[in-house]
Amino acid sequence: MKKNCLIILVILFAGIMSACANADKTEDTEVLKSDDSDSANMIPEQNNNSESTAQQSAPAGELNIKDKPTRDDVRLELVEDLLTRDSGTFRIVNQSDQIIEYGRDCVIEEKKDNGLKKAPVVNKEFDIWMDAFGLYGKTTHTFQQNWKELYGSLPAGKYRLGKDYFMNKEKYWVYCEFEIKEETGEGDDTTDYFREFFKFIESMPS
Repeated sequence: MKKNCLIILVILFAGIMSACANADKTEDTEVLKSDDSDSANMIPEQNNNSESTAQQSAPAGELNIKDKPTRDDVRLELVEDLLTRDSGTFRIVNQSDQIIEYGRDCVIEEKKDNGLKKAPVVNKEFDIWMDAFGLYGKTTHTFQQNWKELYGSLPAGKYRLGKDYFMNKEKYWVYCEFEIKEETGEGDDTTDYFREFFKFIESMPS
């Protein structure tokens, strides 16, 4: 019985992947993982912040970048086993009592011995995503951050991901460090879908 179910599911999944392959590339950073409790806490917003656009499209900067305003009750974490040269899966944790609003854009910085430097932008014509989300206090949200179209596939090295957000109309930043190793592979649109699919198959009763 389980074998028949597996065959049917694989056929259906292959059809879904074929449809996903033709989807618009701007869907790459759609939230891929979110608990029901997380989904209920997401508030669709519209973000027309021109400052955020300028920050993302800025060229590589100088070393010793100064940190921008942060808060101790909002943090960004890497989901360790979901990192490629093209994207990573992160978790934003809002431990405050306030709603925060943030978008899909990000800033990648390279870590050097003598400081930080903005990673070079490979596509200055890239049209960033302007939509944003709201997250209630005392909740978390797990999402995939794709940077390939803006920064390309990152070479091996140490990096820092920065994202801006708003709380009570004040702008803050949250950061997360990560490392791309020589053996780290490039991602694709179907990587996480397949991973979740086979986790589902393994959870089926015998």
